[in-house]
Amino acid sequence: MNAQDRERLEGGEETRYKLSLSSQVDNKPGWNEISLPQPRNVALIFDYSSDLRRYQVRATGLLFGVEIFSGILPKSREDLIAAVGHCLDIWERKVTYRQDVSGANRFTLRWDFSAPEDKTFLDEVWLDLARAGEDLSGVLFSGDDEGLNEIRERLFTAIAAPRDLSDPMRVTIHSDDLFAPWWMLYTQPHGGPSLHGDRSGYLLEGFWGYKHLIEHQTKRSPHATNVTKVAGRRVRTGLNVDPRIDTQYQIPFVVPVTTFLKAKVTRVTRELKEDLNTDIRAGKFTDEITYFGCHGGVPTEGAPYLLLKDDNPITAADIDSWLPDPACLPTKPVVFINACQGGKMSSLFFGTLGRKMLAKGANCVIGPQVDIPIRFAAEYATRLFDRFLNPGQRLGEVVLELTREFANRHRNPLGLTYSLYRGIDIYLARNDGTLAASKRKTRQGSD
Repeated sequence: MNAQDRERLEGGEETRYKLSLSSQVDNKPGWNEISLPQPRNVALIFDYSSDLRRYQVRATGLLFGVEIFSGILPKSREDLIAAVGHCLDIWERKVTYRQDVSGANRFTLRWDFSAPEDKTFLDEVWLDLARAGEDLSGVLFSGDDEGLNEIRERLFTAIAAPRDLSDPMRVTIHSDDLFAPWWMLYTQPHGGPSLHGDRSGYLLEGFWGYKHLIEHQTKRSPHATNVTKVAGRRVRTGLNVDPRIDTQYQIPFVVPVTTFLKAKVTRVTRELKEDLNTDIRAGKFTDEITYFGCHGGVPTEGAPYLLLKDDNPITAADIDSWLPDPACLPTKPVVFINACQGGKMSSLFFGTLGRKMLAKGANCVIGPQVDIPIRFAAEYATRLFDRFLNPGQRLGEVVLELTREFANRHRNPLGLTYSLYRGIDIYLARNDGTLAASKRKTRQGSD
């Protein structure tokens, strides 16, 4: 790349925003110190130039000291979307839709694979996923640019270095264009086995989302905070669900989650798109957590969608219609999209519909990057709510804990598919500016 091209890329329209490594916080007296955002070890910024068809990559944070490192990733948006899609396809082929010799899908039938007879099968699955994650990380951080190579060397060295799991690195990726499954990337740990050859093997610590706290942030979220305030005694929770799924697949999905939450939250159940439309337009949307337990997908042609009981797609265009102003959700809800098996998912889903929710004022969006087997989706949601509904519990720590719990105790890799769009610092607190009296439990980094 010549100097003129580099100048155009580094100083173009794509870079006109102010990078901030911290969220806005409420500074009223009496707020617990947990309200302070945690410093980031790494902040990566990916800006795309449509003219040059390549990305400028910048890196800052504790790992990079006082400098801002900059490089060029010489790949088009289309090339990276294809690479991300290939990685996600491997996950769906090896896990979600994988069949054994009898034609059965083990991940559909159960979510616990801790039995001795599962070892050989799961070793093969985890190794395939590690290879897919290593391949994608190479695509995302490799090129012939000296600056990019320096970023990659520092980042991968830190990712791979031995580390106390109770003290993970905190990594934020900023981009409005590149939505990759960051938690699913893999870097060979120092001293770890090679993924290839006769003695091939993997280590759980090689997966970025097992070892470290990772989140994706869209670049412009000026009204976001790291706290969702709870107005009443219980968290107001919108349950946007399709109860037909339980009957359709003859597997409990909606009922286990709604039953679990019955005694824990103030529920508003919506089974139709019109229910959501009416609540938002009439100013009755008071959700502090918004949960979607339904099908979702990304069609070959058309917009990514969510489907409730009426089979009427909910798209980013609908959200724009219901909420024409930016950042107009006053409750700043946490949005949990638990899109289960039944619709093709991809990172494009969060780059459109998820990104739109953040733009309209959601504090965080969390959801899986691939189709999720129904049994696992229900189990994951129940465990996440059980932990996160404790005031002061950071969502990022809950997600990391669940990822490790499913991997360590149950040998299930699907916890790695749940990605955070914002969220490392998000927690619930009382609206009067005080946290509940209960202490936040200190959890170990691994079980």
